[in-house]
Amino acid sequence: MEYVKRIANVDKRKRRDAILSILSEHNIPFKLYGQIKNKHYTENIVVTVNPRKKRYVIGAHYDNVEGSIAAVDNASGVSVLLRLIFAVYSSTDKAIDFVFFDREEYDDRGSEAYVESVGKDNIIAMLNLDPCGYGDTIAVHKMYRGNDELLDKLFSAKVCSGLAIKMVDFMPNGDHMSFYGNGIKTVTVSAMSKELAECFNKIAAYCSFDNGYSGDTIPQNLIDEFMNSYDMTTFHNGKNDKLETVSQKIMDSLVQYLTGVFLSH
Repeated sequence: MEYVKRIANVDKRKRRDAILSILSEHNIPFKLYGQIKNKHYTENIVVTVNPRKKRYVIGAHYDNVEGSIAAVDNASGVSVLLRLIFAVYSSTDKAIDFVFFDREEYDDRGSEAYVESVGKDNIIAMLNLDPCGYGDTIAVHKMYRGNDELLDKLFSAKVCSGLAIKMVDFMPNGDHMSFYGNGIKTVTVSAMSKELAECFNKIAAYCSFDNGYSGDTIPQNLIDEFMNSYDMTTFHNGKNDKLETVSQKIMDSLVQYLTGVFLSH
């Protein structure tokens, strides 16, 4: 919870500065990439491991909806990403950009600016962490066909053993779409209640990766089930997007799950 407490703030600049301080305390080098995306300024934080032209991207957005401390959405995801960096920074042989994305909550996303800057052909695949602080279930949303050396491990029995993991066929719009829209393999990993994960799989019958998110109109009862869920109050400046809502247990499970991807052979 230490990192979440330090990052959760209504001032986005203070959120950014908290991340930079934590990285510096662990002697992790980083770069700030400020870019103009249309009419908006975005500032992504990038930690590069084993720099090569083609790389994986593992990201979490650090910005917040105006007026919200955004503890669940997404200081929790940032905290998980920080812990993952510290766990694998010196041990992985993969070329990875760990990216803390700006402006996920608004138009002209930092993730869009990142893809434009790096070039879609130089990104092997993307793993998105958002949000990661509430619920009893790790929800995993796969948006690619075929195989991938790293991402496929997210679905291995060895890595998933002993964890409450549920594959979901629908996930709301997020930074992953900046990559998927450019033909890049993506997986989103999120924490949520088991009930919401089941609701997402009901929605997937109407709006899913397999039908290009262009299925029939989602029935109103499923929209109501989603919008009226407790989970919905934990993000987008919901009344429960606060420190008291954040679950250390689910964040620890996520770190165990993700580090397992790098430690498995």
